[in-house]
Amino acid sequence: MPLALIRLQSAFSKKGIKSLIINTVHDSVVIDVYPGEEDIVSKLAHRAMSDVTSTFESYYDVKWDVPFGVDLEMGYNWLEMENIYLT
Repeated sequence: MPLALIRLQSAFSKKGIKSLIINTVHDSVVIDVYPGEEDIVSKLAHRAMSDVTSTFESYYDVKWDVPFGVDLEMGYNWLEMENIYLT
């Protein structure tokens, strides 16, 4: 998780994203998404999370053989969360 958060914050900074990483809850990341940045933030978050295995392997020279999946949900609050499917 920490490597993915570092990658995500770096991507936000490079792209000038106004959205903020707020918190982590177990194995989830809570992001306060600035209006209009929903598409780019979901793509950047998915990429940062799904590519973390390659970052881990390059940093530590260890092969990562554990299957890794990323699910995205977005909503105004916890009760209104809906799955996000990227194409």
